[in-house]
Amino acid sequence: MAPDGGLLLSGAAGSRELLLLCAGFPRSGSTWLFNVMRVALQQAGMPTYAAWIDDYDEQNPAPVHLVKVHDRSPLIEEAAAIFVSTRDLRDVAASQALHDPSSDDPDEVVDHMHERLFHHGPYERRAHYHLVYEAMMRDKPGHIDEVLAKLGIDGNAQAIDDAVESLQVREPSADGRYDTTNLLLVGHVRHGGSGYYKQHLSQASTTAIERHFGAWLADHGYQTTPCAEHLVQSITNDQ
Repeated sequence: MAPDGGLLLSGAAGSRELLLLCAGFPRSGSTWLFNVMRVALQQAGMPTYAAWIDDYDEQNPAPVHLVKVHDRSPLIEEAAAIFVSTRDLRDVAASQALHDPSSDDPDEVVDHMHERLFHHGPYERRAHYHLVYEAMMRDKPGHIDEVLAKLGIDGNAQAIDDAVESLQVREPSADGRYDTTNLLLVGHVRHGGSGYYKQHLSQASTTAIERHFGAWLADHGYQTTPCAEHLVQSITNDQ
């Protein structure tokens, strides 16, 4: 379905280039969101050029450009709309550790999260749509309907979900890391979950994230351990 009052595309395609950014936090469903947008636009008959930022060709003649980014980019100033995704930082770290066990180090985890939040912050502050990973995992069709609403296009949420779920790596990049069309990583894990860190991240790294990013977790609706909350409050009181 397409709700009334779509913000972006009703009547726009074909008249000028429209730049959409998919700027999700890494390992927060950003590739899923990118593909939902890409498939929805294609199924709605919108000529769309979709790309990862490193492969992006600004001169592509398609009227709608969809670009996936993680790091800060000057494109933020040109975007008609920004779609972001976030996830519990502890689960983000656990997902990373699943692919690279050496990353499960408290100091490395904290440095990485500081860097990622530095890059993600401007996108989240300007976001037109904010996907929360945990909520998306509970109701993908419902969140696809929300994306359709923001794009202002018709679409069948279940059909889009089925199409996205069926994607595979078929056109590898030059370095063999990802598919150049759907951006799925080789070895991409589709189904994480909420509280993933409890089984897949060390207690030391979990505690470090809660201590350094407790305020972010709380602001985004995530619970921390009483010990971590005490540490965050103590740090706040000392400032």
